[in-house]
Amino acid sequence: SSLVTILLSAYPKLDFRELTAQFPAPPGTSLARVFRDHGFRTAFMTPSDLRWAGWGAFLDGRGFSDVRDYHDLACPARVSSWGVEDRCMVDAMVTFVEEMRTRPFFLMGWTTQTHHPYDVSPGVPELDLLRERTPDDWELGRYLNILHETDRHLARLFDAVRRAGLDQDTLIVVTGDHGQA
Repeated sequence: SSLVTILLSAYPKLDFRELTAQFPAPPGTSLARVFRDHGFRTAFMTPSDLRWAGWGAFLDGRGFSDVRDYHDLACPARVSSWGVEDRCMVDAMVTFVEEMRTRPFFLMGWTTQTHHPYDVSPGVPELDLLRERTPDDWELGRYLNILHETDRHLARLFDAVRRAGLDQDTLIVVTGDHGQA
C-alpha cells in the first residue's frame, strides 16, 4: 500500500490487504510519469517478484521506462521467498546512475531483504549488534544485520551519485514502509 501512497501521493489504506492487489489501477498521475514527461530517465527496481500483490500490474503504465525485479537482476539464487539480495538491486541502480550522467533521472528502489525472515546474504558474517538481550534476540539480531547490510549497499549507491558528479543536484529520499522488528 505504501507503494501507491508514495507514487500517487494518495492516503494509505488502513488495513492489511495489499492495495495493489485489490486495485491494480487506481486513478492518479504517478511521480514517475511527471518526471518522465519532463525528460527524466525513470526506473523502478526491486530484488523481489513484481507478481507479488499485483505490483507489476500497478507499475505498468505509471511512467517507468525501466522496471526490473529479481528475474532481471544479476543474482544467481534467491535468499528468501521474497527474492534475491538487496545488493543485486543496488548493483543495477549503480549502473543506472552511471549511465547517461548528463540526463536527469528518477530512480526508485524497493528493498525486500529487510523484510521477515531477514535472511542475510551468503558469505556475509552476522554481527552481534544487540546492546541488551531480549526474548526476541534471534530475530532482532538478524533484522539489525540486514539493516546494516542494506545500509552498506545504499552507501555504495550514494558513492556512485558522488562519483558521477551528481551529488550537488540530486535529491535522495530513503523511507521505510513499516518497522518490521
